[in-house]
Amino acid sequence: MSNFIKKKPEECSIGDTIKFRVISPFDENVYSGTIQAICDYDRARPYGDLASTHAAMVQGATTMGKELDDCRLDTFFVIKLVYNQGNKLSGDNLMAVGFQWITDGLVELVSESRTYDVRLFNVSPEQAAQAVAILRNSDFTCKLVPR
Repeated sequence: MSNFIKKKPEECSIGDTIKFRVISPFDENVYSGTIQAICDYDRARPYGDLASTHAAMVQGATTMGKELDDCRLDTFFVIKLVYNQGNKLSGDNLMAVGFQWITDGLVELVSESRTYDVRLFNVSPEQAAQAVAILRNSDFTCKLVPR
């Protein structure tokens, strides 16, 4: 892969764009996409056949002398794929990837998502909405979260 910053999966956040390979010997793809969710097995199941994918990953892990835990105990990314092998994808290409399936246990951070909380004190709901409108007019992505 390239010269991007490498991070452990557990150091990533929703909204980060990452690149990675998986340990299956049958999958030479370099995946690239944005993290939509970080979840457990049950919540990741709608995004792929996790049991059969895990079986393929076990084969790859065995050739590397590595043992994998039961996939039901793993943490997963749900990734909206943007590129696969350099080909730009369109639509909702969502994929679940177990942390332990990622080659070398590291992903390349392509871009990092950052979220900031801005709190407004002693203002009316109309003033708060006006502040959000000003931010949006300046090309910021934001929303009003009432307490």
